[in-house]
Amino acid sequence: MVVLVAACGRVGFAEREAPDAANADDAALAPVDVPPDAAMLVETIVVPSDGTVKMSMNALETGVHYTLVASGDFVAVPPASNPHADAEYYNFDTPTDIDATNQIDFGLSIDVTTVGDPKGGSWGAYRPDHIYVQPYTGKGSVLKAVIFDCCYDDNTGELTLQIWR
Repeated sequence: MVVLVAACGRVGFAEREAPDAANADDAALAPVDVPPDAAMLVETIVVPSDGTVKMSMNALETGVHYTLVASGDFVAVPPASNPHADAEYYNFDTPTDIDATNQIDFGLSIDVTTVGDPKGGSWGAYRPDHIYVQPYTGKGSVLKAVIFDCCYDDNTGELTLQIWR
């Protein structure tokens, strides 16, 4: 008799720390796993916080469903009380995704590269682990990624964008 054992784990992610009882947000936070149908990492793009547009190396096939995973944080808005930002939010003490003063939808934009236009895609609710997932349908062209911000000269750091298929 042959017995096959299969296991499913978190591909490509570091082990999460156990939630701290003092932080209820962490305890309620569902882990971010790559969807089971997204079995292959296609590409990883490092997106700098200086406003540079980064493109995927290959065209993403028309009509094919991909999963985008954005992670990390960078310094964006000194001298705010918490000047860090991620793919969707800045000022982690009171996370916000809209720069009301400058009318900018802040964060990592996909395929929309003109700051001030509505940002390409939403990364969802604020996550203290700064890992966000959104679906993406290939358009037969390269994917473009850029961080929307009003002022880039006070930014340092980068985000990581993974494309899964």
